[in-house]
Amino acid sequence: MQVGRNYITNMHVAKVHTPNGEIQLATWYQFTIPLHQYQKIVGSIQDFSDIRFIRIFMTGFRGTTHLRFATLGLK
Repeated sequence: MQVGRNYITNMHVAKVHTPNGEIQLATWYQFTIPLHQYQKIVGSIQDFSDIRFIRIFMTGFRGTTHLRFATLGLK
């Protein structure tokens, strides 16, 4: 996971407080995925003017992975 590869445009490391009172580092990644370069159309969608739902498929993890989404914006 490197900035400049695989649509990763920014990375931010922050200290977070866990429920048990510890402080840990959390890494946040910003992905910018250009919609005009899609690989496959699924279903009967004609354009991107009325998107109500999105599915994200992620693979290649070696163990349990927790994902937290701060925002999900389409432009």
